[in-house]
This record gives sequence, C-alpha cells and structure tokens, in this order.
Amino acid sequence: MQTGLDDCIAVYKYRLLGGPDMDGETTPEQLQDRTYYKIGEFVYDNAKVVLVVTMLACVGFASLMFLEPQYVEGFGEGDLESVHGWNALGEGFSDGESGNVEIFYVLFHHPGLNVSNLDVQNAMIQTVQSFAKHDGVDVNYPWNTNEENQSYLISEVDDSWSRVEVRVNLDRDDAKALLADEYDEILLPSDAPEGMQKWVTGNLAIDVTFDMTLKKELIEAELISGPITLIILLLIFGSLIAAGLPVMTGVYTVISAVGIVTGLTYIFDDITIYANNIVSLLGIGLSVDYSLFIVNRFREELRRGHDHRTAIAMTSATAGRAILFSGLTVIAGLSGMLVFQNTSLPSLGWGGICATFVALTSSIVLLPALLSLLGDRVNSLKVPFSFNDKSGEDGFWSWIANRVMKRPLVVLIPSMMVLLVAGSPFLQAEWGLTSWRALSPDDEARRGLELTDEKWVQDVSNTATLVFEVDTDSDIFSEQNLRDLYALSKEILLIDNTMYVYSYAHFDAEMTADQVVDFWDDSGDENLTQQEQIMIELQRNGLIESTVGNDVVIMVVGISGEQSSEESREVVKEIRSIDSR
Repeated sequence: MQTGLDDCIAVYKYRLLGGPDMDGETTPEQLQDRTYYKIGEFVYDNAKVVLVVTMLACVGFASLMFLEPQYVEGFGEGDLESVHGWNALGEGFSDGESGNVEIFYVLFHHPGLNVSNLDVQNAMIQTVQSFAKHDGVDVNYPWNTNEENQSYLISEVDDSWSRVEVRVNLDRDDAKALLADEYDEILLPSDAPEGMQKWVTGNLAIDVTFDMTLKKELIEAELISGPITLIILLLIFGSLIAAGLPVMTGVYTVISAVGIVTGLTYIFDDITIYANNIVSLLGIGLSVDYSLFIVNRFREELRRGHDHRTAIAMTSATAGRAILFSGLTVIAGLSGMLVFQNTSLPSLGWGGICATFVALTSSIVLLPALLSLLGDRVNSLKVPFSFNDKSGEDGFWSWIANRVMKRPLVVLIPSMMVLLVAGSPFLQAEWGLTSWRALSPDDEARRGLELTDEKWVQDVSNTATLVFEVDTDSDIFSEQNLRDLYALSKEILLIDNTMYVYSYAHFDAEMTADQVVDFWDDSGDENLTQQEQIMIELQRNGLIESTVGNDVVIMVVGISGEQSSEESREVVKEIRSIDSR
C-alpha cells in the first residue's frame, strides 16, 4: 500500500513540474517559458492589431499585381553560348528602330483551289485584316511573293496549302500581348470557299497559346479544387466557420504571393509566368495543410478546458512550432532551384518560396489572431453528417498506428517494395525541355506546326540555328568564306538525324562549292538575259534577307524527331564539337 501511495505522490510531483498528465496530454506548465508559447500569448493580447497589420500587408502585396509583370521566357538568361547566340540573332535581325521582329503564320488549306483564286485571296486577307491594321505589323501574302521565293509560303507538296507570314515589329513581350488580344479575331470570313480552314501557328503563336492555356487551366483548376477542398474541410471539422478559415488563408496566400512574385520580376531577371502556377499549387495546398493543424489543435485545447488565451498559446507552442520548421524546410529545399540557369526552374523556386513564406506567416500569425477573436464561435454553424474529429484511443487512425508499432517490419518491408516498384519507371526517364508538343493534340497552334512539318518539309519545326558574328568590314561573300561555310554545312549533314542545312552558302544540296561561288559572283551578270538577271537577283536577295543580318550570319539545321529527344540533343552536341575543332 505504501508503494502505491509513493507512486501517486511521485506522479503528482512530476505533473507539478510540467510532466504530461495521465492521458499523455501536454500541459501549459511544460511550455509556458518557451518562445512559441509567448508568441501565442502576444498574438492573443494584440489580436486586433495583428489582424489589421496582416490584412494591410495583404493589400500592399496585392497592389503589386496591378504592375505589368516583367516575366522572361523559359530560356534566354545566363552566361551560356546559346543565350549569347540568341541575343546576337535578335540584334542582328532587328531594324534598329522598332526592335526585334517577331513572326507568326496563318496556315490555310483551300481544297481544290490555289492562291491564284480570288475568293481564296479575299478570304485570306479578311482573316488577318483585324491584326494587319495595327502599326508595326507587316503581312506577306503568297501571291505578292516573287516566284523564286514562293515555296516559302506555298507548299511544294500540295499547292492547296499556303500560309501568310505576319511580321510584328515590336519586342517579344509587346508582340505576344498584341497577338493575345487579337487572337480570337483572326477568323475565316463566313463567305470563305467551302472546306477552307485556317490555323494560327508559329513560335510566337505557340508562346501565346501556352500563356493563355496556363491562365485558363489555372482558373479551372482552382474552380474545381476550391469547392472540393471546402467540402472535405466541412466533413472533417463539422463547422462552417472552422472549415472556412483554411480556405480564407489559402486565398490570402495566393493573392499575397502573386503580388510578391510580380514585384520580384522587377528585381530578378529569371522569373517566368510559370511562377504563378507554383504559387497556386503550393499556396493553396500548404495554407490548407498548415491551417488545418492550427484550427484542429485550437479546438482540441478548448475541449480540454483551457481558456482562449491559453489555447492560443498552446497551439502556437505545439502546432505552430512544427509548422514553422516544416515551412523553413520547404523554403530551404526550394532555394536549390534558384541556382539553375536558362531554365524555368528559378521561377518555380521563387514562386514556391513566396507561397510557402506567406502560407507560413498566415498560419502562425494571421490565423491565431482570427481564432483569438472568434474563440468558441470557431465551432459555429454546425454541419450535419460530418466526421468526428475528436482524438481518442479507439479511433481508426489510432487502431492503425498501434498495429504498425506492434509489427513495424511486417509493414515496412511490403511498403518499401510497393514504393520501389512505383518509382521504378524513374530509371527509364528521358529528360527534355517543354516543346509545343506539350499542348493538347487538338490545339490550333500545335496542329498548325504539325501540318507545316508535313507540307513544308524544308521548314520543319525541329531546328538548330548556328549564329556567326562577323566583323563589319569583313567580306562574307569572299570565295574563302563561301567555301568554308559550304564545307561546314557538308560536315554537319554527315551527322545522324540531320535533315538539311540552310545558309547563303548552302541553299541547294545538289550544288557544289564551285557552283555556290559562281552563284554569288556577279561579275558575269551582264552576260545573262534581263529575265535571268532579275531571277538571280531575287534569289540572292531572298537568301540575304533570311540568313544575313547586321554583323551576323545564320545557318539553320533541320533535325528529324522530337525537339526534346535524346537524338536531337546529340545532333546539337555533335555540331558544337565541330565548331570547337
């Protein structure tokens, strides 16, 4: 009997010293001297001030959304050869006044008819009329192109296929914005020939389509996930107020984080539009996850009989502390994405960091302030048929936990086997960059590129561009330069999966180096007929316009297969190895 009494006294003293009570619950005495507990008390004591400050911060961050985001493309940044080449290409083929020239095409199929048909011509003109009226827009129609260069706009495979070239004399961002605004207005007229079809395509159209698709699908995803999340939370908490708090913090996080990302685009030059997608994904997910812990713990503390101030302090010292370290770990992991160059990864990292930071602060600062003001009303507006969220030793999850702890190896080994089998496809993963084939197969811009590959074999979408910077006073048409560029073209053609090489020194695979030199030698032009002189001059001008810029010369290499395939990357590696020799 004395032993039992001693045990009771020992337990009583232990509890007075801050040990857990008989059912394993943590008591306030254990945590009251800890920083997180005191933070909870501070938030409770100054709940209205904290709420006002956090809401003003949200308004401030949200106001940044009204700025014009300075997004960059998913490539084109960093100290890389491809970046320098891209920049040189843009500068070499700009007009020096309006900036770079961005190009897209409107592809047409007019069965049984060619572009000499007046009805076809009128239909093509009316299709692009709304876009062509803008300043800085030039439109090249196939019937206005000289005969030597008509194959660029009229398919040599089937002349019932043609396209209009639209040149936008604006920088890339402005050109994309203009096309996005007018995209839905580029329509075939109602009186177009029967069976006539059109596709807006080309690299600029692909980029605009990606942007519009991302925005549309982001809204659709949120409209679907939002109600589902609310329904699940209603079933879990059984209260409309308790379920609405995590949703509210999710909205707070997304709005604030998008504003922060917009502001960061003015500071960092590696943030793309994809950052907003990761903000939505992580912002809503983490906010709901963290808020669920906070709200659930607060309700538990109230059920244990604690007053509101103690319940907030206990919540901050337990769930709040765990959430803080969880969020900091996520931020640390995402920070590793910032070191990558010439990819979209840094922008995903920035978006994820911003979303996690706001979700973290809203869950451990804003939410406790709201709970302090709500108190017992957090359980208001009961919902029927909800689950019981009270913890106990006889619940489903308790039953699972107890059985796992009793037989850890029996559970661990099969679980590891299932995870290894599920992850085994990773060993055969083939990595690549996002290309236009990531769009839906029925997308207009993607389908247009696929048809272009079929009808303009010489203009396949999978190409590599070699950019040569030349001195202003150098003669690129000298015999030696022509022969060197011709020899390089032939060497590249020997690489597997190379379809063609196009430059001013190699525009006809059947021509020899001597014939190319003779072609550019205009000393004997007076011996040609007037018609022959006109034709060769048109051909020369066409080659110069497409391959020779301001102090740059380009060579286009057509590659078979997918843009992101291993075979395509090998072709690029082989070309670079030739250049380094």
